[in-house]
Amino acid sequence: MDSASGGGAQRRKLMTLLRKMAGPFWRFAVCALIASAAAWCGVSAQEIIPPSIPAQATVRLEAQQQRREGDLFFADGKVEIQYRNLVLHADHAQYNAKSYLVTANGNVTLDVDTQHLTADSAEFNMRSGEGRFEHVRGTVTAEHRPNATILVSPNPLTFHAEEVRRLDARTYMIEHAWLTVCEPDKPSWQFFTSHATLYVDRKVAMLNANFRFFRVPLMYMPYASAPAGRNLRQSGFLMPEFADTTVKGVVLGDGYYWAPKSWADIALGGAYYSLRGWQENGELRAKPWENVTLSAK
Repeated sequence: MDSASGGGAQRRKLMTLLRKMAGPFWRFAVCALIASAAAWCGVSAQEIIPPSIPAQATVRLEAQQQRREGDLFFADGKVEIQYRNLVLHADHAQYNAKSYLVTANGNVTLDVDTQHLTADSAEFNMRSGEGRFEHVRGTVTAEHRPNATILVSPNPLTFHAEEVRRLDARTYMIEHAWLTVCEPDKPSWQFFTSHATLYVDRKVAMLNANFRFFRVPLMYMPYASAPAGRNLRQSGFLMPEFADTTVKGVVLGDGYYWAPKSWADIALGGAYYSLRGWQENGELRAKPWENVTLSAK
């Protein structure tokens, strides 16, 4: 009986000693595993960030190095952030998983559908699509409808701007910029404007615009618009006419162009000649079918 109780006491002492020895070992092993995982994430190029709301699509973040502090992700080196059809690249970025806000610096690019922006820095909300970009170069590509009577450039609308604000998927506010559809490196003509609003696949409206041919200013316009979509024709007032001739005298005139359909348009206008009086003019053009053309003046 004494031998059995003595053996049980020895076994209990042995188990207590093993538990004391195993505790530090397992704590060390777990710490080493966590440290290895953290080091691997620091140099990895991929991490999936769950959305704040389960119903929303996920945001995918890739970078050469990244770390997390609460809801903030800090990424450096070949950063790529993707959400739905939005893809943002940068050298450095900070992403807030709660607000979806990205603060990016260095070689920033944004690609979405036919829109491409490059900038020095940006603040952009991946969920709402709203953001602000500084020192921007952008292009918007539009697939134009074929038109045998209008020269159509295959080049995209290109602009350089000090600042661009993206309000939604179809609206950009552009500050202090030039725009063209010529080759962007050597444009034959450009519009310079202090403020422009780009409506994607519709038009670009400019304030305080001046038209330049080979960088030579030719005309100032307080307001001007140009097509930036499939429809090459836009309704609006035509270029006003100012002249002084020996036959007609001082000439003041203007007109309005209306394109209600892709196959019909109307131009209505009037002019005042100081030596002859008033003149009204109008022209209707229509091509309802391929081999049928209607015209009236």
